[in-house]
Amino acid sequence: ISQAQIFSDTFDELRCQAEDYESILEITPRPIPSLLRFTEDIVKAGTDLRNFKATATQFLKECKILSIIPPLLADHVRREADRFLQDIERDLRVLKQEVKPSPPPCPKPFYPHAPCISLEPTNLDEEKENITEVKKIEADFSTSLQPLYRPKKNFLVGNSAPVKINFN
Repeated sequence: ISQAQIFSDTFDELRCQAEDYESILEITPRPIPSLLRFTEDIVKAGTDLRNFKATATQFLKECKILSIIPPLLADHVRREADRFLQDIERDLRVLKQEVKPSPPPCPKPFYPHAPCISLEPTNLDEEKENITEVKKIEADFSTSLQPLYRPKKNFLVGNSAPVKINFN
């Protein structure tokens, strides 16, 4: 019974950590390195729990412990733990693929035998014309453009009719 309580405490703690990661991933929807470590912790705890359930199932079959559930149900619970571990390990493999660091940027080409090659824009006059045109457009629209139409949002309040709220 004390071992079962330890598992309960462990998984309560992991559940709280999972809720923290869930809120982090809502804000930052990309894998974070500590998520990989957390998932590995879940695999370890899940493996320990599965082994505990397998031992309990074996003891039930050998009539070494008393239980209110039959050995067949205990075996089913153990197989559910196996399935959980398979799912988590599959997710862990996917997570490890996503967390790989990105390759370094390509180096700039170096041509020692061709000094006339340049990576800079060649038509500076065209670039100056573009900058002048952008500045002219900015001057024409010196005041910021206000949205011409902002849709009203409908909210349902209980069982009543929709309430229209206009955000100005």
